Amino acid sequence: MPEYRFKCECGAQAAEHRPMRDAGKPRLCGECGDYMARDYRAEGHKGHGELPDWNSSNAGVGLDQIDECNEIYADLNVTFDPKRGNAHVPGRNRQKYLKRRGMAELVGAPLRNHHGKRFHVVEGQVVEIDVRPCG
Repeated sequence: MPEYRFKCECGAQAAEHRPMRDAGKPRLCGECGDYMARDYRAEGHKGHGELPDWNSSNAGVGLDQIDECNEIYADLNVTFDPKRGNAHVPGRNRQKYLKRRGMAELVGAPLRNHHGKRFHVVEGQVVEIDVRPCG
């Protein structure tokens, strides 16, 4: 059974193992008696409160841009694979990195055309990631 974490407006926190079918059931605060909200941030990855690091070829850069991009995104601790250009992003910085790149996250598999080129949706437009500039 997964562990679910809760927090209350009074500051109380709680953790509870329950079946997934009961994930949406409310929990009462043991201190004030009010309903507690799910604390998704505390649940994080495996309950440790941190999202996993994220490796992506779709959000990577061209090999000739690696040094420049390592400097541009150093404040987010993003690094790029020197052999492939893939982006390695700490999980907590994923959304900040994508926003700064002008990219949107896709749910599921990346889009590909019939030639196998990767695409992302950027501001409602489909953009070929393989040739997208770094900055």
